Amino acid sequence: MRTEPTFSANSDDHLHAGQNDSNASVNSESQLLSDYRQRYGLSTDPFVDDPHFPFYQGAQRRQILEQLLHLCQFSHNLLVVTGDYGVGKTRMAQALIDSLEDVDDIAFVEGQITSDMSSVFSEILAQFELENKAEFTAFCQKKSDQDGLVVLIVDNAHHLADEVIAELIHLLEENFESRLHLVMFAEPHLLERMNKVDAPDVVLTDFALEKFSLPDAVDYLNFRMEMADYLGPEIFIETKVEPCWRQSQGQLLALHDYAHEKLLESVSESRSTTSHKSTTLVPHIIASSVLVGALFLGYLYVGNDSSEQSVAQVTESVPVVAQQISSTALTQSSAQISPIAPAEIVAAPTVEKISEQEYSLGDVAVSASNAASEKSQVQEVKQSLVPLAQANSEYQAAQQPIRAGVSSVAKEVKSAAASSKAAIATQIKADKSGDLLSNASAVYTVQEKTILSWGESEFTLQIVGLSSEKSALEFIAAQSNKKDLLLFKTIRQGKDWYVVVSGHYPNAAAARQSAKSLPESQLKATPWPRDLKTIKQEIMRRVK
Repeated sequence: MRTEPTFSANSDDHLHAGQNDSNASVNSESQLLSDYRQRYGLSTDPFVDDPHFPFYQGAQRRQILEQLLHLCQFSHNLLVVTGDYGVGKTRMAQALIDSLEDVDDIAFVEGQITSDMSSVFSEILAQFELENKAEFTAFCQKKSDQDGLVVLIVDNAHHLADEVIAELIHLLEENFESRLHLVMFAEPHLLERMNKVDAPDVVLTDFALEKFSLPDAVDYLNFRMEMADYLGPEIFIETKVEPCWRQSQGQLLALHDYAHEKLLESVSESRSTTSHKSTTLVPHIIASSVLVGALFLGYLYVGNDSSEQSVAQVTESVPVVAQQISSTALTQSSAQISPIAPAEIVAAPTVEKISEQEYSLGDVAVSASNAASEKSQVQEVKQSLVPLAQANSEYQAAQQPIRAGVSSVAKEVKSAAASSKAAIATQIKADKSGDLLSNASAVYTVQEKTILSWGESEFTLQIVGLSSEKSALEFIAAQSNKKDLLLFKTIRQGKDWYVVVSGHYPNAAAARQSAKSLPESQLKATPWPRDLKTIKQEIMRRVK
């Protein structure tokens, strides 16, 4: 069971603020929306406030989401995502909900200034379909390895009173080592208030959701267009976006308003320009039609008995007139001067018929001589043909040594294939009896082979686990002790999972002691000791 953030029923409200509410204005706006979607080939409005619109993963959003998923899976820390108003905290909460597994139980609570712990906890129980706190405690307990997570997400947590926040943290503390996980989304000043909460067993891990830089804002707007099925060149560039980016101060809805207005303006300008062009073309088209009609009538008065010079003068005058009309008024609409076409065709049939007659009379003698020549050549070819029976016997005699050679080669190939088959069967038999590591060593990376060489009774420190290999490699590259970090791939809930570990130690206590010397960025991920026997099994199970 899971719930989601509630967004406005009319998701376009923020796009139409300050506009006239009359029916005419609404209809005009709807028409413009339809026009710009059609013009840019959009399947939906790219700047609508839709919670299920594809999640933008730039500006560190993807890395934060990956770490939230990792810590929900492998730690019991209190997770807090902070950011200024409008930077996308609620959208990040929705992305977290979408990224959790189907077996996970999720409750979403929106913090209100008037909320007390009784109302908040009642809402949690209602979403999980529970009756009281005892049922909630039993619900959070782990029953088997197949149970998913219980994730409580609190948005706008900074609106809650200190007493409510303290109660939520104590709720997490009471269900330590259970399926329960608490994630809060709030403005930065909440962290200062949390320092007053007395919960020594709860580790706080916070993430800062930064405002978009100018390149991030440009990339974000173009990403929204692309996700709405726009396939053309990028519309938004830094020079055009910068003024709005400065005024928005990190608020995404302000960026949406800007982009929405620019698209509407482009459609409005296009419509007005098209209307103006179509209006000015009408008199020119009428004038050209009248002029061409006069020329056509003039040609009829000339008649078929006129000299060739008269016909040439009439036909030559038409293109000249058309060129003059095109240069003065019809630069972009020359295709519309179709009335000129009949005048160009008038004299053509007579000329073509004359040339055809001259050609047919002049080629009669040549055709006759060619026919006689072809007949003599056919007779010569017929006399030079070899009888079919003789050709077959000569062909078979020539083929005998070739067949003998092919037969010899076929025997050699068959013999080699049999030997190869026996060798392969022997190798397969040896592989089945061999160790799994030697059987699939080609699929292990150098770092995985290093981990597999460590003793099974030893322990290592797991730093972080991510669902993307690229994210894992980027995490390692950004660390000051990257030479000490190793990466291995395993499978988690049917999907690839990439784990970063550090060092190998004789026991878990030594691993915990060593964790204190890790960089601060890694300590935030809450590294914990893991036995190498289990890790080896996970690595080798992947290649079975």
